[in-house]
Amino acid sequence: MKLLTEEPSELSERKLLVIQAHKDRYKIIFPENSEWVSSSLKDELKISRKTEFEVFLLGLDGGIKQRQQEILQTEKFFSLIDGMPMRKAEIRRKDQ
Repeated sequence: MKLLTEEPSELSERKLLVIQAHKDRYKIIFPENSEWVSSSLKDELKISRKTEFEVFLLGLDGGIKQRQQEILQTEKFFSLIDGMPMRKAEIRRKDQ
């Protein structure tokens, strides 16, 4: 969380929403720090009860694009996003 939120302009550029989920609740960390909200995100994302830490990258279409239990460095994370078709098209439009 700390690694991601240290680069707010990179998060904004990619329209990222950073959410921290814990058991039956979640809160938005970026773009604003919200209060905890009760939710069944754990069930919706099919998170294992044995999992202590997991990162999900959800696409604009709501599909899970990446899922892993290791910390990913921000440059690799942003590179992964930038390689996605919708993001590539967005970058091309921006460059024109």
